[in-house]
Amino acid sequence: NVNGPDALPLFKWLKDRQKIPFGAAGDAKGNGVADNDAITQTDTSVLWKPIARGDIGWNFEKFLVGPDGKFVRRYSRYHLIGDIEPDIDEAVASTVASGKKRRLD
Repeated sequence: NVNGPDALPLFKWLKDRQKIPFGAAGDAKGNGVADNDAITQTDTSVLWKPIARGDIGWNFEKFLVGPDGKFVRRYSRYHLIGDIEPDIDEAVASTVASGKKRRLD
């Protein structure tokens, strides 16, 4: 689970780092709600309670964690995957510049 009281610790940690996803904030649906603020698409049923603003609203939200294990950014489902590349490059470069290495075992 990614939302609600049974959310896995990883997803709780990710959502705590950035409550509202970064990305396109337009109203593509024309429903009077900014796309980033909509928790669901057009369906009003949800499978968890209580609903929180920081919940993962759709399965295409993305999280970037740097090579050092630090949270970088949360992206909305509308943020194009190709537009994340500069953030990835910056995260890798800053980790390399700091000389930090993460051991993976």
